[in-house]
Amino acid sequence: MELNELNILIIEDEPDFVEEIKRRVSSLCREPVFTVAAYAEVAAEFLANDFFDLIFLDLKLPTANQSMDSDPQHGRDLLDLARAVAPGTPVFMLTGSSAEQFLPEMMALNHQVDIWGQGKTLSLIGFQPKHRVNNLDALIHPYIMACDAVCDVEINSSTELDLRVARLVRIFTASVGGVFCDVLRLGGGLSGALVLKLLVRDGSGVKIHDSIAKIGSPDHIQDEVERHDKYILRLEPSATPRETLKKTF
Repeated sequence: MELNELNILIIEDEPDFVEEIKRRVSSLCREPVFTVAAYAEVAAEFLANDFFDLIFLDLKLPTANQSMDSDPQHGRDLLDLARAVAPGTPVFMLTGSSAEQFLPEMMALNHQVDIWGQGKTLSLIGFQPKHRVNNLDALIHPYIMACDAVCDVEINSSTELDLRVARLVRIFTASVGGVFCDVLRLGGGLSGALVLKLLVRDGSGVKIHDSIAKIGSPDHIQDEVERHDKYILRLEPSATPRETLKKTF
């Protein structure tokens, strides 16, 4: 899997609708890589173990192959799982009339975030009625364009970066107006977090930002942020690094 490819998870048990989503995404996206899960159990495994830039989620799903238990609750549970294990990943809910009971509570979970560091906020949860699939292109277009732009950021790294880390580095670089980023791995200290030195350059190669990034699980990073806010902010700004960006995947 290439670091500059858009990785898209489609959770949908209707093959024709899967192909419709693929066709519409491919018409907008340079290099989409699709993973398809037709059942809730399979989808849960993908969400827990893999990284995705976008998720399409049909609410009404069966739990497993040959199960006759399709229910909107299965999709609702997968939304909660996606928010827990991939909190920064946008999810497009594919809804039908049977899912209407869940719409108010799912809409209440939604909020606007600058997902890819482009200076533009987007909803983390999108809603697309399946009977109006022609509207999907306009809904997903700004997400795909923003993610495509982030993939154009060039990384020069002294160590191999996995897809999640590379995406975070690119997002940070874009958020400070950079085009290139030199990455050097540093010692992680006692926390076990991945620590990187990031030297960001603009399109002319001029250095515009020099930062230290600590990358870890959402729980570990939240602990780091709380201790930073409690203790480090009491010191003079010239004595310590300042916190500039928090992102989770």
